[in-house]
Amino acid sequence: MKNIKFIFAILLVCMMFASCGSKFESLKWSKELTTEVLSPEVYSSLNNEYERVSPFICDGLVCVYKNSRYGYVDKSGKLVVSCIYSMAEDFEDGCARVAKSVDSWSGEWGLIDTDGKEIVACQYHSIDKFIDGIAIASKEIDDEYKYGFINKFGKEVVEAIYD
Repeated sequence: MKNIKFIFAILLVCMMFASCGSKFESLKWSKELTTEVLSPEVYSSLNNEYERVSPFICDGLVCVYKNSRYGYVDKSGKLVVSCIYSMAEDFEDGCARVAKSVDSWSGEWGLIDTDGKEIVACQYHSIDKFIDGIAIASKEIDDEYKYGFINKFGKEVVEAIYD
């Protein structure tokens, strides 16, 4: 059974890399062309309340930073997700990667939806960007990092058992 999972994982990785060139380029351009930017008035108001404010609106939300924690506000400036995360990234396709404790960009990463609900509990050492609905995720198991694949719904598509 492990061999079948391993072969599946290798095939999946090969398929991802085979399509990377054009896919990454198109993602880069589509984000630049479709990302909204905060109005100068709202941006200025948020800068008075928060230490850091992303100027980009992603999936209707803006990442903000206050008291060493990240959260999210909507484009009017209303707090939607409390500032409780030590690291947070912009939303993409309805979810954002967040971490509750991080040391040098590794730690307890998970996913939240635009309402702030945890889709994936903050339990992974790392979660890569999603491509076609799946991402490589790693966990620390017996003092070693093991890799597998998760989807945006929190399901492990391939169990984290690979070096």
